[in-house]
Amino acid sequence: MNALQAALAKLGNTAEEVYRALKEAGIQGKRKSCSSCPIANYLKRELNYDHVVVGGDNGIDARPGRFQRQGGAHLDEGCIYRDEPHTAATRAFVKQFDGGCYDSLTIRQQ
Repeated sequence: MNALQAALAKLGNTAEEVYRALKEAGIQGKRKSCSSCPIANYLKRELNYDHVVVGGDNGIDARPGRFQRQGGAHLDEGCIYRDEPHTAATRAFVKQFDGGCYDSLTIRQQ
């Protein structure tokens, strides 16, 4: 088990357990945002990475440095984790969060 998988496993076995763990840790995020949802923000803090992209059904990409662009295309060099699978719990949480559940984890827009 790598560090990203271990971090996801610490969140729990159900979407509700993931919610409680994130809430207890003070993690919030934006709905339908692959780079600033609660799971991405948690992984950034847990792994001490600047760049995490969380896909709903797709995998998770993470890297320690800032995400760079060259000619409009993302540079994936230095990506430590690419298409890492969700746990069943984190996949369910993302779908439910993006669907409107777990309002207390939502970052309010000013």
